Amino acid sequence: DRLRQQAANAARSYAGAEVNRLTGDWQALNTSADSELLTSLRVLRARSRQLVRDNPYAKHAVRLIVNNVIGTGIGLQSRVVNARNTLLKPINDSIEAAYLEWSKAETCHTGGKLCWADIERYALAQLVTSGEFIARIVRQPFGGGKVPLAIEVIESDRLLDQWQTAK
Repeated sequence: DRLRQQAANAARSYAGAEVNRLTGDWQALNTSADSELLTSLRVLRARSRQLVRDNPYAKHAVRLIVNNVIGTGIGLQSRVVNARNTLLKPINDSIEAAYLEWSKAETCHTGGKLCWADIERYALAQLVTSGEFIARIVRQPFGGGKVPLAIEVIESDRLLDQWQTAK
């Protein structure tokens, strides 16, 4: 009966948790992701970036992810309705026109170089490659635009990643 219980427990466990001749000397640390990143983030980020730069398969994988998730950009379809649940076409058209005007490079990016679709594509590529993407929202119009909103893209390397808490 005891052997049956052990066999049943073994059948329900993860294969990665088995202890056998191949995994007997595997010392796995039980630490959190945050504590692991505290000491390894710079090296992991650098290796990931180098892999994407130097390996055509890795570069193609990132390109596939970006193309399949973002494509040519995530669009806006305004759906403002009245109390009778009828679409208000003039308002929806004006919102969509304002979005198209804002999404141009000179009005949505603080540097005037990236259109909204480019920012979306860059954000996802950085998320896949570096593990994070940082953007700052600037609440003022740029490039003669009317909408008081622009995006500043910030390199994730500028974050302080080797911090120590006061004791």
